[in-house]
Amino acid sequence: MLDFVAIDFETANNRPDSACQFALVAIEQGEITHQKSWLVRPPRMYFSPHNIAVHGITPEDVVDQPNFAEVWNDCRDFLEGKIIVAHNARFDLGVLTNTLAAYDIAIPRIDFACTRLIAQRCWPGHTSYGLAALAERFQIAFQHHDALEDSRTCAKIALLAGQETEANNFETLERKLFITRGVVSLGTISNPKTIKRSRSQWPVVNRPEISYGPSGIPGRSSKVQVQLDSQRIHSLAGEDKPLQGRTIFFTGKLLSLSRKEAMQLAISLGATCEDAITAATDYVVMGQPDEQEADSKAASELAKVATLSTQRDKPIRLLSERQFVQLLPGGLATMEIQVRSRRR
Repeated sequence: MLDFVAIDFETANNRPDSACQFALVAIEQGEITHQKSWLVRPPRMYFSPHNIAVHGITPEDVVDQPNFAEVWNDCRDFLEGKIIVAHNARFDLGVLTNTLAAYDIAIPRIDFACTRLIAQRCWPGHTSYGLAALAERFQIAFQHHDALEDSRTCAKIALLAGQETEANNFETLERKLFITRGVVSLGTISNPKTIKRSRSQWPVVNRPEISYGPSGIPGRSSKVQVQLDSQRIHSLAGEDKPLQGRTIFFTGKLLSLSRKEAMQLAISLGATCEDAITAATDYVVMGQPDEQEADSKAASELAKVATLSTQRDKPIRLLSERQFVQLLPGGLATMEIQVRSRRR
């Protein structure tokens, strides 16, 4: 079973040494054996309004809390010599190393892994690998941007990857997913990386038959099924109309829903949908060209967009299906791409 320690930092501002909350979750033999969270008084008490809006921690919350040098004395035994795991690990390891340096604490060698990279290799073909999207996919309830909740969720994702690959240790997990571990040595961070392999040598775990186009949506030849959760979008929107005042034209074949369904969804969120591109059009959502349509139609539409954009203060925006979904409540987390795995 996997042994590691999952960590997470929240910061007061954009400085990498401004930790204001830290948490760790220790895993031994696949089970949580210890978990703890600390509020931390950063070296400088400036809290960015943006950061406060994200995590809700204010200067008043930490003014009487220990600094990270004191926290390090409490947590170093859980971290030193262990594999450290974090989501978007470069960020958290950057905060750790910079905060230690701010207090003139020697930075130990650290082996670390990133659950975003692990998830991308273990479950390929999804549109989002953010912590919230993964938690929703695996039905993990948590409060995002609380350091302990994030650490615990990160640990659960790593454990799920271990189960999926039938790996009983991190070395096996990394070997099966063709990834290398990150290392902090002499204060320098080397990120985890994927090992380049030909397509035939990809990890057999959930290996997709899929090819992506430049828009980030699988090509027509890919063996995929894309589904947009319209019910969840409406639930998140509530009474709001996020597309209010926008005029949209849809063209081509969409993967996650039909063109008619896309128009109905956009209208229900406040948009106006047109049957042609006009000077009033705000967005043109470009799907894949219909098989019965000549490529000249797409070229003609692009030319029309270029011409009409000159008649407006702002140009008409061309959106891929993926970019259109990003405008909707819930964004890419509401789009699920299911790919057919190769036979083993």
